[in-house]
Amino acid sequence: YKRKNEKVEDETMKIKLPNGKKVDAYPMIPAQKLMWFVANHHGSNSPVLNIVTGYYWQGEFDTELMKEALYEAIDRCDTMSLRFTKRPLGKVVQYLADESGIEILEEDLSHMSWDDAQEFIKERSHSMIDMFDKPVNEIKIIHLENDYHGIYMKLHHLAFDGFSSKAFLADALSIYLHKKYGTKYPK
Repeated sequence: YKRKNEKVEDETMKIKLPNGKKVDAYPMIPAQKLMWFVANHHGSNSPVLNIVTGYYWQGEFDTELMKEALYEAIDRCDTMSLRFTKRPLGKVVQYLADESGIEILEEDLSHMSWDDAQEFIKERSHSMIDMFDKPVNEIKIIHLENDYHGIYMKLHHLAFDGFSSKAFLADALSIYLHKKYGTKYPK
């Protein structure tokens, strides 16, 4: 929506990244601008821009197959390639990188009690994601005590919201079930 005679920014602009590559960039939408404002006024250690979610289950788990499923889901999700960069005067714009650049790490917390592991994960969840010109999402496969396994995701709120994080996770789990048990491949 724009008012009569209101100047509106161009939707697309060409920018030069720190590595010298030129890409199409887009301004942040109003919801992103609001979150950015709130984050910047809560100090640099505010986790307001983090969405943290996980899914855990007990029993049989194929780590390598889950990594394959997660990488496939990442390739199907343009948002995983979203990057932000600062322009002159501190203006933040967004662009799509050629690939996600996300490395799925594995972490064994099975030596910790459930409560200690949850506290460890919670503390990590409050650290800020370094968001400029790099992947803005973190995904880990975590192993917990008593044969529990899971996926831990820390996603940048400028790229994801609660609904889209659940949709991504559902896609990854559906791909895993397809690979493991031959269920229908997700659309």
